Amino acid sequence: MSDYREMVEGKRQAMLDVLLQNIEQNPVKWQKGWYALDVPYNGATGKNYNGLNSLFLDAVSHTRGYKDLRWVTFNQAKELGAKIKAGERASEVFYWSRYDTKTKKQFESKTIKNLSEEEQQRYMKDNVRAVLKFYQVFNAEQCNYFPISSRSGGMSAEEQAVQNKRIDSIIKNSAAPIYYDGKNQAYYSPRLDSIHLPAIESFNQKTDYYATALHEISHSTGHPSRLNRDLSGGFGSDSYAIEELRAELASVFMQVELGINLKDAEVANHSAYLSSWLEQVKKDSTVFYRAAADAGKISDYIKFNYLEKENATVSEELQAMRKAALENRRMDRQLLQRADSNFAEIQ
Repeated sequence: MSDYREMVEGKRQAMLDVLLQNIEQNPVKWQKGWYALDVPYNGATGKNYNGLNSLFLDAVSHTRGYKDLRWVTFNQAKELGAKIKAGERASEVFYWSRYDTKTKKQFESKTIKNLSEEEQQRYMKDNVRAVLKFYQVFNAEQCNYFPISSRSGGMSAEEQAVQNKRIDSIIKNSAAPIYYDGKNQAYYSPRLDSIHLPAIESFNQKTDYYATALHEISHSTGHPSRLNRDLSGGFGSDSYAIEELRAELASVFMQVELGINLKDAEVANHSAYLSSWLEQVKKDSTVFYRAAADAGKISDYIKFNYLEKENATVSEELQAMRKAALENRRMDRQLLQRADSNFAEIQ
């Protein structure tokens, strides 16, 4: 193993240790079935951190007592006129970079722009490699002279209405039909390919309903006609526990990427869900990263197949842009699958 790969694996294990510690110390947040995440974001660009980076920075904030959601690199802090306090230690966030072995530099999509689809796939397979990288960030509270945040503390009623409309669209467009006959249970039936929920009026609040519905919709993407995951495991089995982890992580990713605010949701989930998959992760740390990779696919699938259906009449230009984005994601996934076999982990 190269020194760089060994260093990266060590840092990723350190990330996982922080996440597991946060889960064990805050089990109620995970037993809800919808993790109550305060979304960290880059204080210079205003963009939210996604995936495991978002979970990790949230866990670091909880551990160290940070209330500010803003994070920046050393150079970004300097550009903002802020200064890192003496003795403060950075936190690492990870990302996959695409390296072009032919051009000997970071891959650029324009390189294959004029190639046919077959030629593009061959070029990606022969020349492009996934490289896991990291960079260091500091919380705004680790800095002096950090500018006052321009972000508001919460969503307005108008913004919340838009978010609710987006969740309603996802529920409406679910490929697996949703029936409100679950009484006091919520579940997805792989055999019938159907989702069963309690009556809407039986939920304590609307966010409870949304959180429960989206959790079960995440499970339904495992159907053979969609993302084709193994859903055969019975309650208490390893595969069942891992599927629960996928669904919970997908819920977090949707919360971040789709701007869904469900922090107050109270979803009844059996405590065995937490203990079962937590034990799996402790036995094999790659379980968490693989589940996160699957959760990313679930979030993307729901976003592009259930939410985007509402925008089917968009202009040809936007449709072309969306097609290009989806193709780029597909190539990235193929690339990461190859990287997985070499790196022994997937983000």
